[in-house]
Amino acid sequence: MPRVSIVIPTRNAGPSFAATLDAIATQDRPPDELLIIDSGSTDGTPERAERFGARVMAIDPSAFGHGRTRNAGIAASTGDLVVLTVQDAIPADGQWLSALVDALTAHPHAAGAYSRSLPRHGAGFIERYLALRDTPATAGDAPIEQRWPSSERLAALSLDELRRCCAFTDGSSILRRTVWAQCPLPDVAYAEDLAWSIAVMRRGYSIVHVPASRVYHSHHRSRWYELRRSYIDRRALLALHANVVPPTEGFDRPAVGSGREVQGLVRDMTARARAEGVLTPRLWCEIRARVLVGAVGVGLANLAARRANGLWPPQFERWLAHGI
Repeated sequence: MPRVSIVIPTRNAGPSFAATLDAIATQDRPPDELLIIDSGSTDGTPERAERFGARVMAIDPSAFGHGRTRNAGIAASTGDLVVLTVQDAIPADGQWLSALVDALTAHPHAAGAYSRSLPRHGAGFIERYLALRDTPATAGDAPIEQRWPSSERLAALSLDELRRCCAFTDGSSILRRTVWAQCPLPDVAYAEDLAWSIAVMRRGYSIVHVPASRVYHSHHRSRWYELRRSYIDRRALLALHANVVPPTEGFDRPAVGSGREVQGLVRDMTARARAEGVLTPRLWCEIRARVLVGAVGVGLANLAARRANGLWPPQFERWLAHGI
């Protein structure tokens, strides 16, 4: 049996963190190690984790980086397999961990595997819609193995296709230490998980989506947050796309955020809300506002990518990405 470690970065996780810790403690295949990397909590998060048997590693808040901090946690852990999750992702049942471990056991060429995310209990319509939209569509609980596309397919790979074929999230995932030792998570401001997935798949490994491993993980975010997130997300995706998809004559990077796409998303969200019986005039307006905010962020990112020096100084870009 491989030794399994769980690594969770935290900062002021709050009382709800106990639900995550309790769900981990009641898994049918308990972890061999639980490591918390805390960056300056002042609300008792480290003490709460220690009561559940976790080992806590404290770092200065200024040293935090999505890839950097997780790499430090993996290096400090002892498992052959390392689970990466976050403080607000709550395992949906007792098979969350065993399903991830079983997936890597059944797929020896896989570098990592990731869970299915579900909207948290009590989530509003928009939160539910966005959480499910970001999860690959599956029929049943059978694992789905993702491989690097052929050179023919790669030449015409769109932004959304790149995200789908290389999907991976360190919000709830597992990776092999042996692969991580060759290819650590990149130290980037955003999308370190997708960048890692692309890197290991280019080396010949696969990634497995495990629908049977489920976590409740969704957020109710402000419009300002969604504007920043859509901008930072698109900037990261454009950079990854440009790095792996060879430019061809007549092929333009997709300018997602066009009127046609915005209208299509509004129609789909409105139809879903109507089908659920939750469509109200207020929700109708909120759907349009949210989609418009996201489109503005994407449009600004597309514009920034076409300018050699971007739209703003690097310091402002880092400020936009802070907390995303």
